[in-house]
Amino acid sequence: MSDPKNPEKTSPRVRIIHLEDNLLDRELVSAMLESNGIDCEIIYAQDRDTFRRVLENEVADLIISDFSLPGYDGGRALELARQMREEVPFIFFSGTLGEEAAVESLKNGATDYILKQRPERLVAAVRRALKDAAARTARERMADELRQRDVLLRNIMENVDDLVSVVDLQGRLILSSPSHRKLFGMSTPAVGSDFLAHIHRDDQERIQALFQRAIEEGSSRAVEYRLQLPDNTVRFLEAHGKLMFDEGGGKQGVLWVARDITERRLAEQQILEQAALLDEARDAICVNDLDQRILFWNKSAERLYGWTSNEALGRNANQLLCQDQVALVALKTLIQCGEWNGELHQTTRAGLHLVVASRWTLIRDEDAAPKSILVINTDITESKKAEQKIEEQAALLDKARDAILVCDLNQSIVYWNEGASRLYGWAPQEAVGRRVEELLFGKAPAEWSRIRRAVDEKGEWIGELRQRTRQGRELVVQCRQTLVRDATGEPTSVLYINSDITEQKKIEAQFLRTQRMESIGALAGGIAHDLNNVLGPIMMAVEVIQNDPRNPANAGLLDLVGTSAKRGSELVKQILSFARGIDGQKTSLKIPQLVGEVVKLATDTFPRDITVQSMVAGDLPLIQGDATQLHQILLNLFVNARDAMPQGGKLVIEVRTVALDKRSTRFHREPVSGNFVEIKVSDTGTGIPAEVLPKIFEPFFTTKDPGKGTGLGLSTVLGIVKAHGGFVEVASEAGKGTTFFVYLAATEASPITLASAEPGEPLHGRNEEILIVDDEAAILEITRETLAAYNYRVLATSSGEEAVSLFARHHPEIDLVITDMLMPGMDGPTLIRSLRKVKPGIRLIAVSGVSSEAQQLQTQGFLKKPFSTAALLETVRSALAVP
Repeated sequence: MSDPKNPEKTSPRVRIIHLEDNLLDRELVSAMLESNGIDCEIIYAQDRDTFRRVLENEVADLIISDFSLPGYDGGRALELARQMREEVPFIFFSGTLGEEAAVESLKNGATDYILKQRPERLVAAVRRALKDAAARTARERMADELRQRDVLLRNIMENVDDLVSVVDLQGRLILSSPSHRKLFGMSTPAVGSDFLAHIHRDDQERIQALFQRAIEEGSSRAVEYRLQLPDNTVRFLEAHGKLMFDEGGGKQGVLWVARDITERRLAEQQILEQAALLDEARDAICVNDLDQRILFWNKSAERLYGWTSNEALGRNANQLLCQDQVALVALKTLIQCGEWNGELHQTTRAGLHLVVASRWTLIRDEDAAPKSILVINTDITESKKAEQKIEEQAALLDKARDAILVCDLNQSIVYWNEGASRLYGWAPQEAVGRRVEELLFGKAPAEWSRIRRAVDEKGEWIGELRQRTRQGRELVVQCRQTLVRDATGEPTSVLYINSDITEQKKIEAQFLRTQRMESIGALAGGIAHDLNNVLGPIMMAVEVIQNDPRNPANAGLLDLVGTSAKRGSELVKQILSFARGIDGQKTSLKIPQLVGEVVKLATDTFPRDITVQSMVAGDLPLIQGDATQLHQILLNLFVNARDAMPQGGKLVIEVRTVALDKRSTRFHREPVSGNFVEIKVSDTGTGIPAEVLPKIFEPFFTTKDPGKGTGLGLSTVLGIVKAHGGFVEVASEAGKGTTFFVYLAATEASPITLASAEPGEPLHGRNEEILIVDDEAAILEITRETLAAYNYRVLATSSGEEAVSLFARHHPEIDLVITDMLMPGMDGPTLIRSLRKVKPGIRLIAVSGVSSEAQQLQTQGFLKKPFSTAALLETVRSALAVP
């Protein structure tokens, strides 16, 4: 009995669907089956609809149907039953079924037909139908199980790596697994071929005997043999055979299972070949059995431990070498995994303590059973001591105040001490692995490639660098980079030692500003004289022009006024440059320009009985430096030369390029090599006595009278030159003058040619409206008149407060504001912020004597006082062009 929804469910009673419209026939069939001992449950249907519904919903073991029904017939009922319940037997029980119809119904799938005139045949037909259905179900179940087993066997055969073959009793191949294709390719042995055909001819007789023993005794032991492939390649196999029996217990064939062990055999063979070399190895090599008894002990083991081979063989390794408990753990791991690597603490015959890097490998026999242990011990005692020493040194480095780090040759950080963490803010785990230039600079500084080249070529670089912390704070560090090499001399890493000198640099900057002011003070007399020379012609020319303004000859006096004003402007700019001294990062500088500025200042301000000459080579390279500090060097040397010539004389500055080859100098520990710019400053003054010469660079040492010098001029020169990676030398003889030599390292950068500004045609306005703010009435008036003359509409005021009021009323029409930075009351920066609140996009030009103020406010233009008409008009036009 079967259930369409659950075929495996069974019921003890026979369930029968009876399609019959006659009640008497229904009762007759029920009574006959019950009286003949057939325990059944009958579900009735009388027409097509009830029959379909019963077929869909009821469990049935048998269908009994009348042939003639009102509006329906047995033929269509049989067709419907075959469609919906094909597995259920179908018996016609009818009184009108003719012979032809009966034959046709059997062809269409009916199990039997019984005439109602002979009801006694029904019981036998029912029993027969049920029996046939049960047998058919059993056969189908068996066939399904066979199919499943066949699929399972096929999957096993297709996925197993072993070579599985079934061979008949005559040695012919019946079946071979797909794994044969891995070895044979397209030449896989065919079914029916000789099983021994591909076995190496020297092994065929032995394998044939084992095959016969498997047939006679039921199985064979594992055996190794060689397989010769069609391309004559030889593989080593390990196999065993087992006899197979048929259903009757008769011998059917042999199941032959082989495994490719070629790699294992080659490895074992290699071990045997290498065994002869073991005595020559530097490592201690021994072989122990599974109980740790020593079976082999090479010459290096004798040298390392002190026992000869004869003394060591047969001894327990753990007891002989006093190995720690790690050896017991190693043995357990070895049995599970086949190998173990680790460190062991051992003791030699002389009682010395050793640390060895030990490698254990499990050796197996032909049956793959564990056999012995290969042990290779490398003495790492000294390296462990070195590691311990390094760890102790690292602990000391962490206590250092300096930031100490180590980078590999790709500049990735591999060590970062606590001092570095304190200075920069990154913990070691955050810094290690990152590139040093990205971490400490954001991006590599301009001189980074030059520094790297110096470290690679000279092994060391020392200098100042600007770096940043994790919080974005800028630092100035004294950086020492040293190339670290291994025992063979090959570079391995770079050691950095960075000392924070930020506060020291601030103090130095204040000191240098003081020195600059001292130098300006020393030039005060000459500056006053030169300014008088500038102002004298201006005052006299103005008086002449005022007395006779219409005289055409006065046009030449106006040119004189303009020339004198420009000369005064340049003198003031030079004085401001030296007095203020804007310290910044080192940039590529052209020496001729720096020398020219200092020579001009000296020419204008020194006494007329001192002649200043300069000789500057035309092909000088650039140098990396701070322009303000280099000005300071030259100015200090010039002032010293002037003071050494109270009766007048000659001061000469010469500049050229020199190539130094291992030049020794008192200010460098190592000889100096490379291309340098040499600045030579000579005078014809009193000279320096020999006993004084060694002291001239000492701070506060001076030979001048009290109140005429601080003794810091030459020490300042030396400090600046050393900070630029250079050095200073001096030659002097009493009564014959003095010569200072300043050497600054040349860079490989190409000189930058600056385009000279050519005066162009004045730029006329386009009726734009401009607001001018300046507390100096003269500047306000001349600026207003100038702009009005060039087609600009102008609003002018002398105070910031009134400018805000004007701007509030006229800001829609105002295109540009020009404002002074230094004014009483509301100053320029405050005014600019107020105007931007009213009109955020207003264009602005700042006017000042210090450019940094305007840069901080991000204006559209800047005019440095005093300025020319052309500069004013160009700056206005450029600012108005800004979108």
